[in-house]
Amino acid sequence: MKNVKSKHEYPIDEGCTQVILRDDDDNLEVVKLAEICGREGILDPNKASVNITESEDVIVGPVTQFYAPVTIYQNINGEINGTEKNEVDKKLSEPITESPLSIVNEDTPKLINKGFNISKKNLRKSIAGKNCKIAYIFIFAFIISLGVGLTFYTNSKPPEENNSTNPTVSPLSNTTSKNEPKGEYIQRDVWGAWYPINGVNALAHPVPLVVIKHTAGRFSSEYLNCRLLIKDIQSYHQNDKHMTDISYNFLVCGDENIYVGRGWEIQNAQRHDSIDIAFVGDFDHMHLTSGMVKSAQKLISDGIVDRKISQDYKLVAHSQTAPQSSPGKYALEEIKKWPHYYSGKLY
Repeated sequence: MKNVKSKHEYPIDEGCTQVILRDDDDNLEVVKLAEICGREGILDPNKASVNITESEDVIVGPVTQFYAPVTIYQNINGEINGTEKNEVDKKLSEPITESPLSIVNEDTPKLINKGFNISKKNLRKSIAGKNCKIAYIFIFAFIISLGVGLTFYTNSKPPEENNSTNPTVSPLSNTTSKNEPKGEYIQRDVWGAWYPINGVNALAHPVPLVVIKHTAGRFSSEYLNCRLLIKDIQSYHQNDKHMTDISYNFLVCGDENIYVGRGWEIQNAQRHDSIDIAFVGDFDHMHLTSGMVKSAQKLISDGIVDRKISQDYKLVAHSQTAPQSSPGKYALEEIKKWPHYYSGKLY
């Protein structure tokens, strides 16, 4: 080595494992510390020091090079990450395929960190696990959306009305209450009516005609059920028949109440010169109750008193104003007994 005056002195650490030497021709040599110590007159590690001047990239101390991927173990009391040293030595002596480089010095494997192993297999498992979680989330969201859609469709499906060939029995509750109304007007906000979709036309008074119809659908004598049936009929007329509102001016249900449809002031869906009254149910297959008859007759009387209906009005069935079977044969038999019934056709 060059014999130059030292600017810095670095004492040699006994733990050093390798030293880089430079000769007069600038040739580098990496030698083990033990080999240097064995050369007579070269180096006494207990007394010697290294003088370095005008040098760059000086390395004094252990030289350890890492080549990724790397697995690092910790050696504690003869065990490396809980594994006996001889087992680790056996693994280190095996050919390297996918396992990373281990770091040892010439004495004992000083594997200086706890196991940290990243392999392609583990990476693939991690990615697959995340993809599965995302797939589960999408499947769960789809099931929830499907359930909500089916619920909405079931609840919004209206009853059959006008010439139904398959009338059904109401599946609604049959619970009753002592405070339920009987023979009263049930206003739109009470039975839960929706607003008209489009504009409506005013009805001129007094009207010369009263038309009796039936809904040809479900029947109920319970107040709660009747309110729900009226709401279903409005939904059917607006959503399926694309009407502005429920078709009728008034409806009489099996609970004997009078449900306000379009009322006294708005034209019904069929004629501009009439008040139409619909009995809720299919009266091709059942008779009107006495309470329903009484409520319908009361409604007509109130209309005459309030000058909404002409005193010399004509009472007709729906089938007399259009080619329909409404209001059903049993209802037709009943209204033929009422005052002002007119037997002629109006179409």
